[in-house]
Amino acid sequence: PKPKHYLYNLATGTQTEILQGLQTPGGFSFTADHSGFYFAATRSSDPKWNGAGVEELYFFSLASMGYQKVDLQWA
Repeated sequence: PKPKHYLYNLATGTQTEILQGLQTPGGFSFTADHSGFYFAATRSSDPKWNGAGVEELYFFSLASMGYQKVDLQWA
């Protein structure tokens, strides 16, 4: 089974599943202002088997509770 990722709100005791639809997210690093966190996720041609692919950088915003791919402007 694929791992699931959750955010826990310690004040309310609620949990929210996040990062659905991404392949192997990891390498989480929170921002200095605590507005969210950066992480990498693999994108491959065959996500079912986690084959060869590329790592892409994302930002998860705690305010919007959503993630967005970071444009590194390499091309």
